[in-house]
Parts: sequence; C-alpha cells; structure tokens
Amino acid sequence: MDQFSHIDKSYEERLQDAISMSFAELVEFRDETTGGHLKNTTVYFRLLLEEVIKQEGYKDSIDPLDVKDMLRSVPLHDIGKIGIKDDILHKSSLLNNQEYESMKKHTILGRQAFDKIIAQVGETRWLLLARNMAYYHHENWDGTGYPEGLKGEEIPLYVRVLSIADVYDALTSWRSYKEPYSHHRAIEIIKEGKGTIFDPDLVDLLIKINEQFEQALHRKDA
Repeated sequence: MDQFSHIDKSYEERLQDAISMSFAELVEFRDETTGGHLKNTTVYFRLLLEEVIKQEGYKDSIDPLDVKDMLRSVPLHDIGKIGIKDDILHKSSLLNNQEYESMKKHTILGRQAFDKIIAQVGETRWLLLARNMAYYHHENWDGTGYPEGLKGEEIPLYVRVLSIADVYDALTSWRSYKEPYSHHRAIEIIKEGKGTIFDPDLVDLLIKINEQFEQALHRKDA
C-alpha cells in the first residue's frame, strides 16, 4: 500500500509540475513582451525564500513542506493576464489610467481561475498558494496596493517575497517602454520602496544577499 501511495504522490507532483509549466508558457505566449519573466521571477523568489527560511524569526512562518508548492506556484502569478485585451497587454508605451485599471483586473481573473479549479477538484495546498500569489502579488506593505488593499502582515509572507522578486525582474528586464535597469539601480529602487511597497525586513534580506541576485541576473543575460 505504501508503495502505491508513493507512486500516487510522485504522479501528483509530476502532474502539478506539468500544469504549472504549461500554464506559465501560455501566459508567456500571451504576454510576449515580458518573455522569461515567470522563469526569472521563480529564480529570484527561490533565492530570497531560502534566505528567509534561514532566519530565526521566520522559522515557523514557512512550512518546509510548502516550499515545492510555492516554487510551482510562482510561475502562475500572472495567469490572469490571459484575460487581458491585446491592445492593453501589448501596448508599447505606458498605460493610461483607464488601461491601468483594466490591467489591474489580472489579479482578480487569476483568483477566479483558481477558484474554478478548486470548485471542481477540491482544495489543495498548492492551489491555495497559487491562488493567493495570483491574487495578492500587487498588494503593498503600506496598504496602497490592489486588489484588496491589504497591509503589512495581512499579506502572506510568501507573497511579500514574491513581490520583491517580481519587481526586481521587471526592473532589470527590457520592456517595450523602457531599457533594463542595472542590478544596482534596481536594488536602489526597491530600497526606496522599503516600508511602503515592500516588507522592510525582506528588503534588508535582499540587500544582504543582493550579490546572489546579481549573479543570477548575469546568468540570465549570458
């Protein structure tokens, strides 16, 4: 019985990996201007999460059993962009206020997608983590983010980690409306958001390991 249980678990994990990769590739296909963003963000997320787990103050905040599911979930955080209109998603300049409001709906669409899956197959930890990442990754530490305006520790810790990884990759990558920033400029911008956009303690950890981010950035560009 244990042998079959092991096989079932292994199959379930391979299935989750396949679903995650397939949906992530679909998002990249729809939003080709941000090519590689989901893969890159996962790399940076892993680096910062590994440092978080080492900290005494966070030892009970991240369940080690959740780490694999978190890494599977990160590439799905922008899944709601599949539902955004092409003229907004592919615009080669900054969005106006109306377009920005439409773009913000990708968080809601992402949550709705996972809610439908959960309604059909039942609630699993992986699906809950993926749903929360899709829904909350634009919340700000000071409560000025969207869609819920969550503040501080109301935002799940793993989502706070994701928001830093997400922004770092966006800053250091080419976009149709901007050239990529250097690693050092990206770190400075994130530092400027310490305590407003980003969890201040996590920004301090980022600064501590920023050379690892720079090395990962250089590997990406190699």
